[in-house]
Amino acid sequence: TTPQTVPPVAAGKYIIQVASFEDERRAAQLVAELAGRGYRVYKASFDLDGEPWWQVSIGPYQTFADAEADLEKVREIPGYDDATLRNIGRP
Repeated sequence: TTPQTVPPVAAGKYIIQVASFEDERRAAQLVAELAGRGYRVYKASFDLDGEPWWQVSIGPYQTFADAEADLEKVREIPGYDDATLRNIGRP
């Protein structure tokens, strides 16, 4: 899987937010690590108080069960026990 900088085109209802970084290189390192573990992972930039930050996320997932199963695995990775599940589905 090639690390991406934008969410995959495939429709999905859920993502796992793994971490956010000020340093794009650190975000890229995590993307590479998670891609190496087989996750569909991407980074996206956002603005926080006028400064660029990078959010690393996994997904999208069609079902809550699939997302929750991977969330449990991600939380077992040292340093990422605060990863969160987000519902991005449209009503």
